[in-house]
Amino acid sequence: NFKSYWSNDSLYYHPLFGQGMCRNRFETILRCLKFYDDTCDKSSRLHKIEQVMNHLIGNIQKVYYPGENLSLDEGLLLWRGRLQFRQYIPLKKAKFGIKTYELCTPDGFVLNFFIYCGKDTVHNENGHAYSVVYKLLQNYLGKWHTVYMDNYYNSVQLAASLYGNKTKVVGTLRKNRRGNPKFVVEKKLKKGESIFAINKNILVQKWKDKREVLTISTKHNASFQDVTSKRGIITKKPSTIVDYNKNMSGIDRSDQMIAYYSSPRKSLRWYIKFFFHIMDIAIWNSCWLYNKTESTNMNYLQFRNEIARQLLGISRIKKAISLIHNNERNHCPKKLSKRVRCRVCSARKVRKDTFFACDTCKTSTGKPVGLCVNECFKLFHLIK
Repeated sequence: NFKSYWSNDSLYYHPLFGQGMCRNRFETILRCLKFYDDTCDKSSRLHKIEQVMNHLIGNIQKVYYPGENLSLDEGLLLWRGRLQFRQYIPLKKAKFGIKTYELCTPDGFVLNFFIYCGKDTVHNENGHAYSVVYKLLQNYLGKWHTVYMDNYYNSVQLAASLYGNKTKVVGTLRKNRRGNPKFVVEKKLKKGESIFAINKNILVQKWKDKREVLTISTKHNASFQDVTSKRGIITKKPSTIVDYNKNMSGIDRSDQMIAYYSSPRKSLRWYIKFFFHIMDIAIWNSCWLYNKTESTNMNYLQFRNEIARQLLGISRIKKAISLIHNNERNHCPKKLSKRVRCRVCSARKVRKDTFFACDTCKTSTGKPVGLCVNECFKLFHLIK
């Protein structure tokens, strides 16, 4: 529980929490957290968290515009308390909770999302799934994006409508959807066989591997391509399925990364828990953007740690380089016949090999100390 962070028990004690904020103040802030005022419209079930959601989504769409491929699916935040719109999804890990519809890039950057709060969440005469897709894509239509969706959303009607709005669709398809070509759905296939139908840029294809898979696409033709398995076996698969498997996992990727170091804790108020989930989305998106714009490879935990350090004003303690120094004479670089790892670059977590080493300094095992000639050589000999 929260009180353990401020405990003086040797099992739990850490001075960081007490120095940052006293326990009573933290509990008071947490108890008084509120994201709406009394003058707002309370007819919406989401009025307690809606302003925070809209603010975050607005910032996301302001700072980044995605490439061609988009991934659309649903997520679930664990919630077992009483809630009018709590959902049960047996295939999800949480099973019970707050259901969200999300739009992501294929590598996990969250672009848009909203909470499902009942059958009145979205309205459209063409059905619920149709409405969800159009609500998530409202800022991305007309620019020839390709949206990857599973069989819950896809239909021939939706594919035709999106193609008319200059948006392509790739995904799996349910057999009982209205508008499916009957001869494709009813055809019995042997392993490796395929059958398809094309009408006005809409491809409906059925292919059998271990079982029959029905797909729909407004981007591909009925061609096959070679795929190499983990065991090195080359097989042929439809281009639609290969492309779908490559680009559909955006929501799963973001959920995976957020779940590693999640902030939400038990609470009697659902919107408090969802607020911390929104904060996790913001941090993950920030980490993704930082690595993309700065061309770095900082992992998610390192990024969270760096944010905590800056908020608390804690400086990073540099790890000392433990080496044997011999100060009897001047140190000079000497050229080696074989490259070795630069010790200063390694301490900075940068891998760099060099042909040069100090002619005096040795490691604890008696090997020469590899150093880049200019900056690293000088820096290393300033360390005592």
